[in-house]
Amino acid sequence: MVYACEWNSQADGSGVRVDNESGGRLAVEHLLALGHTDIGFVLGPQQNPLTGSRKDGALAALHQAGLNLPAHWALSGDFTLDSGAKAAQDWAALPVRPTAMFCMSDQMAFGFIAELTRLGYAVPDDVSVVGFDDIEIAHYFTPGLTTIRQPRFAVGCEAAKLLTCALQKEQKDEQASHTVLPVELIVRATTAAREGT
Repeated sequence: MVYACEWNSQADGSGVRVDNESGGRLAVEHLLALGHTDIGFVLGPQQNPLTGSRKDGALAALHQAGLNLPAHWALSGDFTLDSGAKAAQDWAALPVRPTAMFCMSDQMAFGFIAELTRLGYAVPDDVSVVGFDDIEIAHYFTPGLTTIRQPRFAVGCEAAKLLTCALQKEQKDEQASHTVLPVELIVRATTAAREGT
C-alpha cells in the first residue's frame, strides 16, 4: 500500500507527504518578519496528523521568537469553508484580537476572509492571513491568498513511482519507503506589515 499526502507515520506501507511541520514554521516566520507578534491559528481537525504537524512547526517558530500562543487564539476548524467563517466570527468576538492568523488550510482561509469582509473587516488591513495548500483559486481569490504551496504534482509522481516499484516487487524484501517533499511560501496580498512597524 502507498499513501500520498495524508500518509500517517503509524500506518504500514510506503508513503509520500509534504513537510507539514516546515510549512507551519514558514507561515509563522513570514508573519513575524512582517512585524506581527500577536499571531493566532485556525486549526484543522484535532486528531488529524496534518493539523499536529502544522501546529508543531508554527509553535516552534513562535517559541523561537520568544512568543506563545494564548489558548483563546487557537480557533477551532476542520479544513472547511464553513469552519473558517465560524473562526472569523470567533476572531471578531475576541476582546484582544491577533493581528495575524495562520489558517491551516486554504479552504478555511477563504471562509475566514469572506466572513470578515461580510462583518466589515479588511484583509490585510485589520488582520493578515496565511493559508496552507495553494489550491488553484488562491491565485485568483481577491485578495490573492498568501499560502504554503504543496507540490501536489510531485507528490503524485513520487507516489506513482513507489506504487510501480511495489507492483514490480522490486522492494519485496525492503522496508517501507517514506518520502518527504519540501513546501514553499507563496506571498500574495493577504499579508502586510503590522501597523507601526
